[in-house]
Amino acid sequence: MLIHNLQEVKAAAAEAVKDLAVHEKQQVGLEERSKHAKNKAKKLKKSVQDVSCFLCPFGHTSCFMVPTGREY
Repeated sequence: MLIHNLQEVKAAAAEAVKDLAVHEKQQVGLEERSKHAKNKAKKLKKSVQDVSCFLCPFGHTSCFMVPTGREY
């Protein structure tokens, strides 16, 4: 009976190791996707800032500046 339980424990441990490997692989994939999405968002944000500064009628280097009234 003890040997039967030992075999069950070994089988359960092997299954747990396989499950862990699958979950770790999924986690790495999700981390890579997250990093890619962050880089893409950063590039898009910079692109939007560059375009809006180009279109800014006041010639600001940063379009988040509030005009003082002297620019009119």
